[in-house]
This record gives sequence, structure tokens and C-alpha cells, in this order.
Amino acid sequence: MSSKGKHSTNKPFHSGVREAQIKVLERKIDNLGNLIKSHQIAYESYIQMLSSMVGHDMKNCLITIDGLLYNKKNNENWTPDEMQALEQSLKMMHDSILQFQNVSMVSDTTKFELKKLVSAITSIHRNVFQKEKIDFVTHYSDNNIVIEQPYHTIQIIINNLIINAVKAMSNVDQKKLALDIDIKEGLCHLKVRDNGCIIDENISRNIFKYGFSTTGGSGIGLFQVNECLKRMNGGISVVNEPEDSEYVKSFAIYFPLNSKI
Repeated sequence: MSSKGKHSTNKPFHSGVREAQIKVLERKIDNLGNLIKSHQIAYESYIQMLSSMVGHDMKNCLITIDGLLYNKKNNENWTPDEMQALEQSLKMMHDSILQFQNVSMVSDTTKFELKKLVSAITSIHRNVFQKEKIDFVTHYSDNNIVIEQPYHTIQIIINNLIINAVKAMSNVDQKKLALDIDIKEGLCHLKVRDNGCIIDENISRNIFKYGFSTTGGSGIGLFQVNECLKRMNGGISVVNEPEDSEYVKSFAIYFPLNSKI
């Protein structure tokens, strides 16, 4: 009888444990599904930005070159200014193609110079920075930082943080955006700072949840950043800057320099 009673007592306990485990697995499956969706949307958005960047640069360069060739038909020699315009156009086309290659590297790339990736991502947002008159600066504690992590994962993280900051400054007259990068004890610390709206406590508790947005966006960017960082043994936090700072808030992330750490 005592053995029977003991068994009946443990049964609901084990059943409760299984139910809790099932719920945990369901949440993980939901997060994984949301992450897959966010990658798809981010990929489509990124392709659009790449096309816009390359298309804009190429179009302007080709217009210049076409005009020079037209003038060449009526003039035997180009003037020094025309030669300079031709050289600048060819250089811009070359640089655009190079930047396109940097941000379109194969997904299994795992070792790269962080500065080159940041430069390529900055080029993609160049037209937006100019249009919105955003004062964008970068600061490196080391100009030769080499990362051994999935290339596209870092690309997604930085790109999403920049997009988020740009949206946050939509109602600001003098927009300021900074990207600070530092290395400490085998970790890469990256901080994106902007002078957009302040993040209050209620929002900061929900800002990394799937679908949550305060800017009318899809609400997947910061969720995606958070999930990517967790899978890299990294993390993210958002803090409001001191009152005497030229920036209002910052998103601070960290991740190991090497995926094997």
C-alpha cells in the first residue's frame, strides 16, 4: 500500500515536469520559427539596400562617362577636368563593386577584418545618411580587429542596429550616430549610440520581443539581433546616455572574437 501510495504521489509530479519541459520546447520552437522568418525578411531588405546602393552609384557614374564620351566625339582631347571626372567615376564604380563583394561574401566565411565589414555596411547606408543629414562616426580601439565568427551573423547584427537607430532619429533635426568598437578579454564590444528618443523602462523590458516596435516597424530587427547574439554566447543591453552626452541612448553588444571560445 505504501509503495502504491508513493507511486501515485510521484505521478502528478513527473507529469508536471514533462508539461514544463514541453512548454520550454514549444517556446524554443516558436523562437526558432520567428528567427527564420526574421532572417528571410532581413535578407530581402538587405538585397534591396544593396541594389539601391549599387544602382545609384552605377547610374551616376555611367551618366558622367556617357556625357564625356559624347563630348569626345566633338573634341579631339579631353580637358584635365574631364579626365579627372572620368577617373573618379571609374574609381567609384570599382569601389561599389568591391563593397558589394564585401557584404555579399559566402555565408560560410568565418574569419574577416571587422573594419572592412563595417565600411561595407556604412556604404550601403550612405545614401540614407546623406538624405537624413546624419552625422555618422566610427571609433575603434584597434584598427586591425579580426573576427572568427559567421560573417553574415555579424553583418545582420550591425545592420539591424544601424537601421533601428536611424528610425529612432526620424524626428530629430541634428541627427548624430556613432559606432564604437572595443576589445576586452577576448570579447568584441560594440556600441551604437544615437540622439533619438529615450527608451523608458517599460519599453526596454519588451524591446527584444518578436513583433514589438515603437517606430511602426516590423518589430523583428532587435529580436533578431538578440537571438543571434545568444547563439554566439554574446549579449545586448540598452541604456540611456548621461545628460551631458551628445547622444541620448546606446545599444551595447558583446560577443567572443572567436566562435570556439
